[in-house]
Amino acid sequence: MSSRICYNTSMDGTFWHRVDLLRKEKSLRKLCADAGLNYHTVMDQRYRKRAPSAEDAMKIARALNVQAESLFPCSSTPAGRKERIIQKLIHADEEDIILIEKIFGIYVDNTYPAE
Repeated sequence: MSSRICYNTSMDGTFWHRVDLLRKEKSLRKLCADAGLNYHTVMDQRYRKRAPSAEDAMKIARALNVQAESLFPCSSTPAGRKERIIQKLIHADEEDIILIEKIFGIYVDNTYPAE
């Protein structure tokens, strides 16, 4: 019997929401075929807002070329947390980047700004 990793009743921020964001132009039917999963089973899980088994989540992650932990926003694993931070950084604007650089003491020209 496969174990469930996470269950969340809110569609925003759930496993399937993350899958939808990551699959981009790939249809759900194509994703299921690539992952070797039954399309109707996946549709039922989505309808019921249930995360798949750990094994199926791994198959979906492989088909999306991502780590499985990145599909579970409720995951508290270090890899899951790092993935969420990286995704935020990728979409950060210039003001956020400057703030992050200041917080971590990162300066592009290796000089400290005048305080």
